[in-house]
Amino acid sequence: MNHGGILGSAAAAILILMMSTGGALAHCDTLDGPVIIKAREALAKGDVNIVLPWVAAEKEGDLREAFELAAAVRGKGPKEKELADRYFFETLVRIHREGEGAPYTGLKPAGLDLGPAIPAADKALETGDPGPLLKLINEKLVQIAPAILQSKASEQMLAIARMGMLDKVLGYLVTTDKNVHFVRPGIAWDSVQTVPLDVIDDVEYEKEFHTNTLKIKVGERAEKIIFYDDMDGIRFYQYIKNIKSGSGR
Repeated sequence: MNHGGILGSAAAAILILMMSTGGALAHCDTLDGPVIIKAREALAKGDVNIVLPWVAAEKEGDLREAFELAAAVRGKGPKEKELADRYFFETLVRIHREGEGAPYTGLKPAGLDLGPAIPAADKALETGDPGPLLKLINEKLVQIAPAILQSKASEQMLAIARMGMLDKVLGYLVTTDKNVHFVRPGIAWDSVQTVPLDVIDDVEYEKEFHTNTLKIKVGERAEKIIFYDDMDGIRFYQYIKNIKSGSGR
């Protein structure tokens, strides 16, 4: 199955979430970061929907109000435009940071030295090529597949996964030569949960073979994974079994 540019997106999410949260996630508050770039586009086009994916659903009303205020003022003159745009940028980043559970510490200037990680993550998001990024975190990609964890999903989400509705993907399982990463997607990337391959004791099918629900075992605990495509589940099952038998990697 070809999952297109989501390869780079998932790899970017893994890197950013694996790094220290303060430094990596602060990229969203720079004036040349992805949030502000989209904010400029939204103001230029008069379309607040461009930036709504960056905030939680319950905060969309606050952002729409800020957008309308900025749009009403920015056409009155150059100074008014500068002030209105700044107000909207600050409001958007503050609400976005709140959704991440991080404090808002003001907008940062453009051109900061972010090191190699963040530019590489941005490039992966842009091109869909995770190769250079995975090299940076010293992991080799084995498989990426739409999948969700049962413990993190509602009944509606589980139904969407079981039906294989690829237009409504709610999570990805990214398997590398070292880890299994469970990624919850979205433009802001909600979370990444990582399980090292070395701590996985076994994998088995929930019911019969060729269903799309598997269970990985770590000690006394078990976690069910629902794959959108049962062939992805088969590939994951075979890879983990090979690792545990010593014939993989």
